[in-house]
Amino acid sequence: AMMRSQTKAAEKETVRVAFVGVQASPTLSDVLKTTPTADRLEVQNVATQAEAEQLVRNKKVSAALVFPPDAEAQVAESRKITVKVLADQGRQSSNEAATRLHTLLD
Repeated sequence: AMMRSQTKAAEKETVRVAFVGVQASPTLSDVLKTTPTADRLEVQNVATQAEAEQLVRNKKVSAALVFPPDAEAQVAESRKITVKVLADQGRQSSNEAATRLHTLLD
């Protein structure tokens, strides 16, 4: 039973992630705040994908979510937004964070 409790703990752990392009989109900000897993994410908002990549590389965040610059317009028109998830493939914690970000978007 030991293993199971560890997994549960991992799910409750706060994960540090970076969001790109969310600040520019009030709608997205609101949507992301209300997702069930939002309370377990420690979000750092950055302006560019390059900044996010550097944060991931320097292990400041586990993963990053990159929204397109026109995300707000796309949301307004109910178009599907293409979002990139950045992760450090060699790091398990990073891959887990990326998975969590993917579920955030479903």
